Amino acid sequence: MRLKRGLELIIFLYAFILYAAGPSVTLQAQEIICAEQRPANNTDPKFCNSDTITSAVSDWNLKYSIIYALPALFTVTFLGALSDSYGRKVAMLVSLLGNFVQYGSNLLLALFGWPLNVLFYTQGFYGLCGTYAAMFMAVFAACSDETLPEDRTARVGVLEGCLLVGLSAGSILAGLIVDRLGYVVLFSIIEALIVLLILVVLLLDETLPLEKRPKLTFKRANFVNVMKILFQNGRTFSAALVFMLCTGIAIGLSQVLILFARHVFNISAELNGYFQAMNQVLRAAGLFLILPRCLKQYNSSMTSQLIFAMLSSFAAALQFVLWAFLTQELWVFFVISGVGLVALWGTIVTRGLLSQFVSQDSQGALMGSIGVLEACAMPFLGVMLLNTTYSATVSSFPGAFLIVAAGVNILVGLILALMAWYGVDGPTPGYQPERAALLAKDSIND
Repeated sequence: MRLKRGLELIIFLYAFILYAAGPSVTLQAQEIICAEQRPANNTDPKFCNSDTITSAVSDWNLKYSIIYALPALFTVTFLGALSDSYGRKVAMLVSLLGNFVQYGSNLLLALFGWPLNVLFYTQGFYGLCGTYAAMFMAVFAACSDETLPEDRTARVGVLEGCLLVGLSAGSILAGLIVDRLGYVVLFSIIEALIVLLILVVLLLDETLPLEKRPKLTFKRANFVNVMKILFQNGRTFSAALVFMLCTGIAIGLSQVLILFARHVFNISAELNGYFQAMNQVLRAAGLFLILPRCLKQYNSSMTSQLIFAMLSSFAAALQFVLWAFLTQELWVFFVISGVGLVALWGTIVTRGLLSQFVSQDSQGALMGSIGVLEACAMPFLGVMLLNTTYSATVSSFPGAFLIVAAGVNILVGLILALMAWYGVDGPTPGYQPERAALLAKDSIND
């Protein structure tokens, strides 16, 4: 079975694992910190969702995220260049190994009651394996291998949609199992799914044979040279900046929203899972149904893609402002999620455009450099900015972090507007559209 037929399956399963585990790690930490800080005579059922506890969990999340991000900065660029020469499956397997160790420690924590800080050590190993950024790098580089340049943004949208559906399903599973069966059952299932995904990757063929790939050299794998790809000119730099801002806010927001919703509405883990899932399903529906129609209507020109991404960023800003102020009723909070149908398209558009700005032989290195942005964006932008804002304002204005997220999206919209105004159509020097199309056709026909 060819890898191209499995990309959607791989990214769906991986996203399912990430979101079954990711929010559950936060909830597990919240319960442990709550148990440690609860006074002996305190029996208030709402204590774990109090300002003090959710603020402490937010601070813990920040440290937890930074620990894996630092080593991932270097690992993911090397894996990107390595995948250009030896195929995408290597990076996928390394990333999955990191996940297996990472979530295995959560299972052992639930089984034996180990100290919470044990997770910092396995999180560091996860960072050495490239984190989720290495998996996404490999999937989207494989997408570039087998997809014609003019079709890449639409294909990236489909893959991102599969990712969001996986996130939704994972959120629902996590909420149901944590409330009913506990963390031991949940993380046992997650470990089994990781093993299943490793087998799926092993059974699939590569997109391109080794003889059609460039040789690995120190120059190609060097961190500095890989990162230079994003600084070729104003177009690549602007697209990379937009990608980092959108990714950081999207991922960081998903973590803080868990604490926000539990603090404001005191909702259960199950209901929180449904809320997270609904947000992701709405975004996926927009990527499957709305974005492709928009691109087809305007012939997928680069400028039209930027305009759609700009409007999407402004829509996201509106959603966040409404969430921040309309928190009196839970049903209103859910209804506002409907804006997600057209929100946060910036990552999809910029990832697709960047793949058209560089040589076909360097797609893995490009996606590796994008992986660095992903690895940096979550802890150093999304988590640090939003978590610290939430911790500082939770007692006075819990929705302040949403105002900050809205401001970042307005900035993103303005950058995209400038890019569309000055124009980005036409290949960057060094880009080889004929070779890109030839390799993509070879991959499809092999």
